[in-house]
Amino acid sequence: MKVFVLSRVLLNPIALPGMGKSIDLPEMAPQENQEMRMAFSQGELYVEFDDEPGVTHKVINLWANPHSSQATLFIR
Repeated sequence: MKVFVLSRVLLNPIALPGMGKSIDLPEMAPQENQEMRMAFSQGELYVEFDDEPGVTHKVINLWANPHSSQATLFIR
């Protein structure tokens, strides 16, 4: 299980129909990006917000930018 601890500031509060709420991640290290993609493909990628320690949210969709190491995560 891979858990990203993020600031709630990154969360877009508007839920997209069928997609959930989005979290835009800035550029990340290639190793971290690869770990994130692998965890998502195994259904083991979660987000925890730094203001809610211990509460995880499963990532239901992932859009990885094919031209950089940016990504957008979607949670319910």
